Amino acid sequence: MKFDLLALSDATRDTFVYLTEAKVSCRLDTRECKLILSYGEKIPVNDIVKEVGGNAANVAVGLACLGFRPAILGSIGDDDDGKDIKSILQKRGVETAFLETVKGGRTNHSIILTVQGERTILTHHPKRRPYRGALPNSKWIYLTSGETEGLSKTVRDKVLKGASRLAYNPGIREIRRGYSAIKKNLSLTEALFVNKEEAEMIARVPRNIGEKHLARLLHKLLNLGPRMVVITDGIRGAYGVIRGGEAYHVPIFPAKRIEPTGAGDAFASGFMGAILSKEPLEKALLWGIVNSASVIEKIGGQVGLLTKNKMLSILKKNPRFKARRFSAYGRKAR
Repeated sequence: MKFDLLALSDATRDTFVYLTEAKVSCRLDTRECKLILSYGEKIPVNDIVKEVGGNAANVAVGLACLGFRPAILGSIGDDDDGKDIKSILQKRGVETAFLETVKGGRTNHSIILTVQGERTILTHHPKRRPYRGALPNSKWIYLTSGETEGLSKTVRDKVLKGASRLAYNPGIREIRRGYSAIKKNLSLTEALFVNKEEAEMIARVPRNIGEKHLARLLHKLLNLGPRMVVITDGIRGAYGVIRGGEAYHVPIFPAKRIEPTGAGDAFASGFMGAILSKEPLEKALLWGIVNSASVIEKIGGQVGLLTKNKMLSILKKNPRFKARRFSAYGRKAR
């Protein structure tokens, strides 16, 4: 059996805590804000919601919602969270046969503090031994952050043999180690997904804004090996380019922001769903941004994921919402 996509990373139990008595402090000269809680006090919360999370799990469920056959490879503990996660993923259409249960182990857990539509994440990732099994057959492999870094060589071997194509979303830990830590993966990447700050770190350029800056980033990342590069830029939307082809920008899709966890994963699953459907780059960007908009209107990274019919219906009802061409070298396309 050949899966449409194999997502690599451990699944996580996400617990969302909605704070009512917390302050957000922002300095005018920076983009960084601080969440302030009264130290040593009992702080009431508005609500607590538990969901399934993790980059790979979110992307796999997103592909299942779009009608594809995804699998997840990673690990969970043999605790109640692990059992619950496996059951939910199965119900949501994800093959979990390669989700290893660690005896006596605990499942990854994230506490997500949500205030004013934004979140701060506290994570606990128990140490795991590297996965030593063979990778199942899949058209695509989605390699992302997490405890599967040791699988990179196994993934590269499979890609080199032409057995799978690689979609790569490097984690911040890998990126901070420097270009040498991700160089080999980038050289074999078919589709690279990063946000603007990650792109700047990989390309080793200072932070900046504007389309000329984004064009420079796209061009630099293409030169590192990927065939397609996608850069998400928050409220400014997303940019994408394909080697030898046009570059496109798509703005954000209107949405009522409830909670942003999993928005990037929703974008990636929407984008990959379009690619698997043989849609062009500009359509893939639209699928990604619409899927992302739907997710931020719900709690968690999976509840708001779109079916293919719903995706196509939304795009049909919004014919003016289109990707715009621009030059990958900083000059606006005509």
